[in-house]
Amino acid sequence: MTETITRLFDTPALARQAAGELERAAVPREAISIIAPGPDLHGRDALLAALMRAGVDAQDAQPLAEAVHRGGAVIRVTVDQDRLGQACAALHSVPFIPLQPKRASYQIGGTSPAAEGATPPDEQAISHDRAR
Repeated sequence: MTETITRLFDTPALARQAAGELERAAVPREAISIIAPGPDLHGRDALLAALMRAGVDAQDAQPLAEAVHRGGAVIRVTVDQDRLGQACAALHSVPFIPLQPKRASYQIGGTSPAAEGATPPDEQAISHDRAR
């Protein structure tokens, strides 16, 4: 049985760093996908489509596409259940962005459809976005 993990990073460089950590944790390179803006992947619609093709559900794809459009990057990694702990540890060794505060921030800012039961971002998330 496999598990898929999705993480959002502030920059493509941080996502590549996390991919390197995953490889050091014996995760095969072909199990790791990075979605970042590029010549073939620019604009919110193209990013949203790429995320949906990668298996990200619609509720998460919207804020992820917005974050990538603003310069972030997403990693999707599929690992066997017995490698899940090592993969999570590798991903957590690089600073990532929790999706829920980012989703709420975009909803309040009007750049993403509101989700049922969304909670407003905390002050730390708001300060982080202002610093960008």
